[in-house]
Amino acid sequence: MRTQFTWFESFTRAAQRIKNKQHRCTFYDIVAEYALYEKEPSMDSLPDSVAIAFELIKPNLDASKRKAASGKAGGSKKQTASKTEANEKQTASEKEGEKEREKEKENEIEGEDECLKKADVAAVISAYANKINANPGERTIAEIKGFAQTMGAACCLRAIDIALDERKATWSYIRGILRSKLEQGVHSLADWDALEEKRQKQLEAKRKGFVPTSNEPQKEDDSEDLIRMLRLMEKPEGNKNDGES
Repeated sequence: MRTQFTWFESFTRAAQRIKNKQHRCTFYDIVAEYALYEKEPSMDSLPDSVAIAFELIKPNLDASKRKAASGKAGGSKKQTASKTEANEKQTASEKEGEKEREKEKENEIEGEDECLKKADVAAVISAYANKINANPGERTIAEIKGFAQTMGAACCLRAIDIALDERKATWSYIRGILRSKLEQGVHSLADWDALEEKRQKQLEAKRKGFVPTSNEPQKEDDSEDLIRMLRLMEKPEGNKNDGES
């Protein structure tokens, strides 16, 4: 017994040729009983129009029944095989799932980093347009983007402020500041601050007459005294020459 079957358009066309509505209902009944319950109709007792219509569609009903039976058998075999394969692949799929989740986390982190970089670039370009040049060229924008992505927005904004304080509000001057810091290993504002602190300590040490080293103080720097001595030795001895003559 089947629980469903396919009703083709050709079945409807065959039924429409039965003019008598009661006979048409009979046609619907015998088709359903044959397709679902495999009940053969008594062809001799049927009206001619119903018998002819049923004979026309019966090959299709039989073909559908054979396909359903073969599909059911094949499906059960495939189902048994698929269960075995599923059990074998379950562990592998779980591992793949863990890898996928790890990749998703990495992609999320990369996406966040990319968003931060874009935000840095936008902030620097906006500040440059507001404070330096409202219409920066494509090359300037490209260079700003490179510095912002490498050093962060804070470094770029500080360089802009320095240029404004020194009244040298040009991109070439700002670029020079950033390039110099980058060559000194600055990749963040913290690096810049550490470098500036080190420079201040060196200046303070020079003012006190010491050459800064890693940890230990050095002897007093007598280079300036040596220079003054050399200059005195280079002065001409005019009076001695006059006396000798």
